Amino acid sequence: MIERKGSQVTKTNAKQKDDKANAAVEMLTKGERRVMGLLGTGLLVASLTVASPIALPSESWTTDAFGARTRSDYSRESVVRTPEFLALLAGGLLLILVSLNGRRISRVKIRDMEFDSCQGAAGKELAKHLRPQLSTDSEVEEAPKEVLPAGSAIAVESIGEGDDVGIYSLDDVPARVISDAIANWPDDAGVAPANVAEFVVAIRRFGRGNHPWFVEFKNRRPVKVSYGGRGKDESTVTAV
Repeated sequence: MIERKGSQVTKTNAKQKDDKANAAVEMLTKGERRVMGLLGTGLLVASLTVASPIALPSESWTTDAFGARTRSDYSRESVVRTPEFLALLAGGLLLILVSLNGRRISRVKIRDMEFDSCQGAAGKELAKHLRPQLSTDSEVEEAPKEVLPAGSAIAVESIGEGDDVGIYSLDDVPARVISDAIANWPDDAGVAPANVAEFVVAIRRFGRGNHPWFVEFKNRRPVKVSYGGRGKDESTVTAV
């Protein structure tokens, strides 16, 4: 748990524990990886077997004037079972790749896509609500590198006049921004978040200008985290 006035080391360790816990949930166990690898290898071997041409009988018949049928030709044609081969090959390769990567497909893909969709919607609502503040943001200074986005935005919201706001998930927000927001949580924004698990979404104008971050946690007023200005190097956190 992160205390409101806790040290930077305490907050960093807490975030690392949360990251490790999330990673552990998303990773396959050694046993699961071994089983998937064996199944994948078995499917690859099966695909090679299916790829071998098989001989199917082929014959033709003739009917004489009296209606009697006689076989005029008999041969064995070589046939390659392409659909079966491709299906087994694709399945085998997929299982082997998953076993090597070690991540759960359902959690990494489906869950993250749904979560990003929810965060994107929350971020768009937040950007619309804060449009006046975002539109008057200044680009005079350049932001410190450690507070620039750590990853790509999951969605974009226009605030007019060619300006866009990036919507970011927790992984794409600099750790310093989250730590500063929690450590300097303003009283008029509600109870300070206990940890990063209560994070909802963050937004920031695009560009390297010294744009503030707007961060939202569950059941609390959003906060504005800004840096610099009036000779200050530390962060300023205010409720919005």
